[in-house]
Amino acid sequence: MENQTTTLQLKLPNFNYYDLFKPEKLADLTHLFFEDVKAKDPEMYQRFDEYRRTKGEGLNDIEISNRLTEMAPYLSEFVVRLFGVENEANAHKIRADKEQIIFTFKKEFFTRRALKKVTKEAALKVELTTFDVQANALKKAFPEIPSEDDELAIAAIVMELVRLDIKCKSSFPDEVKERLTVICGNLKAEKSFQSVLPTTFDEASLRKFLAYLLVMFEQWLVAHYYNETKSMKDWVTFKQ
Repeated sequence: MENQTTTLQLKLPNFNYYDLFKPEKLADLTHLFFEDVKAKDPEMYQRFDEYRRTKGEGLNDIEISNRLTEMAPYLSEFVVRLFGVENEANAHKIRADKEQIIFTFKKEFFTRRALKKVTKEAALKVELTTFDVQANALKKAFPEIPSEDDELAIAAIVMELVRLDIKCKSSFPDEVKERLTVICGNLKAEKSFQSVLPTTFDEASLRKFLAYLLVMFEQWLVAHYYNETKSMKDWVTFKQ
């Protein structure tokens, strides 16, 4: 049996793994990175470029530290994109931010929104079977969200949907359309969503689908809360 080796693939056009060992290609990659940063945050880039060109001359240690720290998130994002590990990086960040994500989810979505909109009487009449299947299917539709912790997964999914909802209050940015279209694509094989998935990806259809998901989660969460579902009894979200 022949030995096979897998070469690491770079995800930026016109670059391959072996370019990482070529000074001229590294220079091209560096230029691409700086142009990317310049487009996203020109003022920050100007401060960093001053430090880079002068090698820190005339700046004190705190100023140098601040300029390097400002650049760090952009470098991390570029490296993640370079190697195509966005899902892995996002999963790591979500795990690291677990307590904050669940706290925000509990406070902003469950307590201030869902519990106020769905009464106990209405919650106890909710048919949970379909919603349970849909909630589990949605975990697969967000591959960048770790699924081993059910509460964290649901909290992260819901807060991502809330973020999209906020972004499209006054307009419908391409980012929201693209994200919702991807989510729909990830759910197209799920039978529980066949009756609610958009057949076209126009603004009205995608807005309607996003609204459905948020209402579904409101009803699903409050129903489990009042039903005191055993598998969710230890959720921090439900502790008042």
